[in-house]
Amino acid sequence: SITSDMGGDITITSESGGTLTITKTTSGSNPAIGIETGLSGSYTTGNVTIKGNAKVTINVTHNGTSTYEKAYGIFARENITISGDASVDITCATPNNTEALGSYCNGLRAEKDVTIETDGKIKINVTTAGYSGTQSFGIYPIGTATLTKVGNMEVQWKKHKTNTSYPGGAVYKGTSFDANTHAINAVDMD
Repeated sequence: SITSDMGGDITITSESGGTLTITKTTSGSNPAIGIETGLSGSYTTGNVTIKGNAKVTINVTHNGTSTYEKAYGIFARENITISGDASVDITCATPNNTEALGSYCNGLRAEKDVTIETDGKIKINVTTAGYSGTQSFGIYPIGTATLTKVGNMEVQWKKHKTNTSYPGGAVYKGTSFDANTHAINAVDMD
Protein backbone atom coordinates (compact mmCIF):
# COMPACT_ATOMS: atom_id res chain seq x y z
CA SER A 1 0.00 0.00 0.00
CA ILE A 2 0.94 3.67 -0.28
CA THR A 3 0.53 5.56 2.98
CA SER A 4 1.09 8.98 4.44
CA ASP A 5 -0.16 8.25 7.95
CA MET A 6 0.81 11.64 9.31
CA GLY A 7 -1.38 13.53 6.86
CA GLY A 8 0.75 14.50 3.85
CA ASP A 9 -0.60 14.55 0.30
CA ILE A 10 -0.16 11.75 -2.25
CA THR A 11 -0.20 12.43 -6.00
CA ILE A 12 -0.04 9.68 -8.63
CA THR A 13 0.47 10.76 -12.23
CA SER A 14 1.73 9.45 -15.55
CA GLU A 15 2.22 11.01 -18.96
CA SER A 16 2.01 7.76 -20.92
CA GLY A 17 -0.33 5.29 -19.22
CA GLY A 18 1.89 4.14 -16.38
CA THR A 19 0.28 1.55 -14.11
CA LEU A 20 0.18 1.03 -10.37
CA THR A 21 -1.28 -2.13 -8.86
CA ILE A 22 -1.86 -2.52 -5.12
CA THR A 23 -3.08 -5.73 -3.49
CA LYS A 24 -3.49 -6.00 0.28
CA THR A 25 -5.13 -8.61 2.48
CA THR A 26 -5.18 -8.31 6.25
CA SER A 27 -7.03 -9.66 9.26
CA GLY A 28 -5.57 -7.47 11.99
CA SER A 29 -6.99 -4.48 13.85
CA ASN A 30 -6.06 -1.93 11.14
CA PRO A 31 -8.20 -1.37 8.03
CA ALA A 32 -7.18 -2.81 4.67
CA ILE A 33 -6.38 0.30 2.59
CA GLY A 34 -4.67 0.64 -0.79
CA ILE A 35 -3.78 4.37 -0.69
CA GLU A 36 -4.07 6.29 2.58
CA THR A 37 -3.45 9.81 3.87
CA GLY A 38 -3.94 10.88 7.47
CA LEU A 39 -5.88 7.93 8.87
CA SER A 40 -3.89 7.72 12.10
CA GLY A 41 -4.44 9.91 15.13
CA SER A 42 -5.80 13.43 14.94
CA TYR A 43 -4.15 14.50 11.66
CA THR A 44 -6.32 16.86 9.65
CA THR A 45 -4.50 17.04 6.30
CA GLY A 46 -4.03 14.63 3.43
CA ASN A 47 -5.29 14.70 -0.14
CA VAL A 48 -5.05 11.95 -2.76
CA THR A 49 -4.80 13.02 -6.40
CA ILE A 50 -4.67 10.65 -9.38
CA LYS A 51 -4.15 12.47 -12.65
CA GLY A 52 -2.58 12.50 -16.08
CA ASN A 53 -2.82 9.13 -17.80
CA ALA A 54 -2.21 7.01 -14.67
CA LYS A 55 -3.91 3.61 -14.44
CA VAL A 56 -4.41 2.55 -10.80
CA THR A 57 -5.73 -0.86 -9.74
CA ILE A 58 -6.43 -1.57 -6.06
CA ASN A 59 -7.64 -4.83 -4.53
CA VAL A 60 -8.00 -4.85 -0.72
CA THR A 61 -9.58 -7.41 1.60
CA HIS A 62 -10.05 -7.45 5.37
CA ASN A 63 -10.64 -11.06 6.45
CA GLY A 64 -10.99 -10.33 10.16
CA THR A 65 -13.95 -11.49 12.25
CA SER A 66 -14.37 -8.63 14.74
CA THR A 67 -17.85 -7.53 13.60
CA TYR A 68 -16.97 -4.29 11.79
CA GLU A 69 -13.91 -4.83 9.61
CA LYS A 70 -12.87 -1.98 7.32
CA ALA A 71 -11.60 -1.91 3.73
CA TYR A 72 -11.10 1.23 1.65
CA GLY A 73 -9.50 1.40 -1.78
CA ILE A 74 -8.46 5.01 -1.17
CA PHE A 75 -8.83 6.86 2.15
CA ALA A 76 -8.10 10.61 2.32
CA ARG A 77 -8.25 12.77 5.45
CA GLU A 78 -9.21 15.61 3.09
CA ASN A 79 -10.08 15.21 -0.62
CA ILE A 80 -9.81 12.63 -3.40
CA THR A 81 -9.46 13.94 -6.97
CA ILE A 82 -9.31 11.86 -10.16
CA SER A 83 -8.65 13.96 -13.25
CA GLY A 84 -7.18 14.17 -16.76
CA ASP A 85 -7.26 10.75 -18.41
CA ALA A 86 -6.64 8.80 -15.20
CA SER A 87 -8.37 5.45 -14.62
CA VAL A 88 -9.07 3.72 -11.31
CA ASP A 89 -10.21 0.11 -10.75
CA ILE A 90 -10.97 -0.72 -7.09
CA THR A 91 -12.22 -3.89 -5.43
CA CYS A 92 -12.81 -3.86 -1.65
CA ALA A 93 -14.01 -6.78 0.46
CA THR A 94 -14.99 -7.31 4.09
CA PRO A 95 -16.49 -10.80 3.76
CA ASN A 96 -16.96 -11.39 7.50
CA ASN A 97 -18.39 -7.98 8.42
CA THR A 98 -21.62 -8.06 10.42
CA GLU A 99 -22.09 -4.29 10.94
CA ALA A 100 -25.07 -2.91 9.00
CA LEU A 101 -24.17 0.77 8.76
CA GLY A 102 -22.27 0.51 5.47
CA SER A 103 -19.48 2.93 6.20
CA TYR A 104 -16.78 0.26 6.38
CA CYS A 105 -16.41 -1.05 2.81
CA ASN A 106 -15.85 1.79 0.34
CA GLY A 107 -13.88 2.23 -2.85
CA LEU A 108 -13.25 5.95 -2.36
CA ARG A 109 -13.53 7.29 1.23
CA ALA A 110 -12.86 11.01 1.83
CA GLU A 111 -13.33 12.96 5.02
CA LYS A 112 -14.08 15.97 2.80
CA ASP A 113 -14.84 15.82 -0.96
CA VAL A 114 -14.49 13.44 -3.92
CA THR A 115 -14.10 15.00 -7.37
CA ILE A 116 -14.05 12.96 -10.59
CA GLU A 117 -13.27 14.78 -13.82
CA THR A 118 -11.56 12.31 -16.12
CA ASP A 119 -11.82 10.89 -19.60
CA GLY A 120 -10.58 7.60 -18.11
CA LYS A 121 -12.52 4.73 -16.58
CA ILE A 122 -13.72 4.35 -12.99
CA LYS A 123 -14.65 0.87 -11.76
CA ILE A 124 -15.53 0.15 -8.13
CA ASN A 125 -16.77 -3.14 -6.68
CA VAL A 126 -17.74 -3.25 -2.99
CA THR A 127 -20.29 -6.08 -3.19
CA THR A 128 -18.41 -8.42 -0.83
CA ALA A 129 -19.24 -6.38 2.26
CA GLY A 130 -20.32 -9.09 4.69
CA TYR A 131 -23.46 -10.89 5.72
CA SER A 132 -26.97 -10.17 4.36
CA GLY A 133 -27.61 -7.41 6.90
CA THR A 134 -24.79 -5.16 5.70
CA GLN A 135 -24.60 -2.48 3.03
CA SER A 136 -21.77 -0.73 1.21
CA PHE A 137 -21.07 2.43 -0.79
CA GLY A 138 -18.74 2.76 -3.76
CA ILE A 139 -17.94 6.43 -3.09
CA TYR A 140 -18.26 7.76 0.48
CA PRO A 141 -17.43 11.45 0.97
CA ILE A 142 -18.21 13.14 4.26
CA GLY A 143 -18.43 16.38 2.26
CA THR A 144 -19.67 16.28 -1.34
CA ALA A 145 -19.17 14.16 -4.44
CA THR A 146 -18.73 15.99 -7.75
CA LEU A 147 -18.84 14.00 -10.99
CA THR A 148 -18.05 16.43 -13.78
CA LYS A 149 -17.12 13.89 -16.43
CA VAL A 150 -15.96 10.31 -16.76
CA GLY A 151 -15.14 8.22 -19.82
CA ASN A 152 -16.86 5.16 -18.36
CA MET A 153 -17.98 4.40 -14.81
CA GLU A 154 -19.24 1.22 -13.16
CA VAL A 155 -19.99 1.00 -9.44
CA GLN A 156 -21.27 -2.19 -7.80
CA TRP A 157 -22.43 -2.09 -4.17
CA LYS A 158 -24.30 -4.19 -1.63
CA LYS A 159 -27.67 -3.33 -0.14
CA HIS A 160 -29.18 -4.64 3.06
CA LYS A 161 -31.32 -7.70 2.29
CA THR A 162 -34.31 -6.82 4.45
CA ASN A 163 -34.12 -3.20 5.68
CA THR A 164 -34.77 -0.53 3.04
CA SER A 165 -33.36 2.09 5.42
CA TYR A 166 -29.91 0.68 4.53
CA PRO A 167 -29.90 0.68 0.71
CA GLY A 168 -26.18 1.14 0.15
CA GLY A 169 -25.35 2.94 -3.05
CA ALA A 170 -22.96 4.07 -5.74
CA VAL A 171 -22.43 7.35 -3.85
CA TYR A 172 -23.18 8.10 -0.19
CA LYS A 173 -25.64 10.90 0.71
CA GLY A 174 -28.10 10.20 -2.06
CA THR A 175 -26.19 11.89 -4.87
CA SER A 176 -28.23 11.64 -8.04
CA PHE A 177 -27.27 11.86 -11.68
CA ASP A 178 -29.27 13.40 -14.51
CA ALA A 179 -30.57 10.52 -16.65
CA ASN A 180 -30.53 12.88 -19.65
CA THR A 181 -26.76 13.26 -19.46
CA HIS A 182 -25.70 9.99 -17.78
CA ALA A 183 -26.48 6.41 -18.81
CA ILE A 184 -27.73 4.81 -15.61
CA ASN A 185 -28.29 1.08 -15.26
CA ALA A 186 -29.34 -0.15 -11.82
CA VAL A 187 -28.85 -3.87 -11.24
CA ASP A 188 -29.74 -5.77 -8.06
CA MET A 189 -26.55 -7.70 -7.18
CA ASP A 190 -28.25 -10.34 -4.96
